[in-house]
Amino acid sequence: MTGPKKKCTKCKRDKTYDNFYKDKASKNGYKHECMSCFNERQRNIDLRRRYGIDQNDLFHMIEEQHGACLICEQPISLAELRIDHNHTSGIVRGLLCHHCNVLIGHAKEDVEILTRTIEYLEYRK
Repeated sequence: MTGPKKKCTKCKRDKTYDNFYKDKASKNGYKHECMSCFNERQRNIDLRRRYGIDQNDLFHMIEEQHGACLICEQPISLAELRIDHNHTSGIVRGLLCHHCNVLIGHAKEDVEILTRTIEYLEYRK
């Protein structure tokens, strides 16, 4: 889109106003950061608040895991990954696909339930 431009205070790029969220409190009616920078900052805030990590930590974990789920070892996209963490301590354990994360959740993070599940599956082949 063409038209008047505004400089993002974070990435310092000139962008058209449709790349900025509206902000009634701002003098010109738009946020100071472009949508991309604002969204990145919000993701970092959310990751820090929920898991104690930021996007750099997340990307490092993805790299360490070769972009795959730690349980089923299938490739996972950024949109599909789930951050597995201990619900008592809050410590991040790793990155899982949706299905493996749900599996742990349904088992209530209980190793005994998961062990009995494995025994059941092996016995009932």
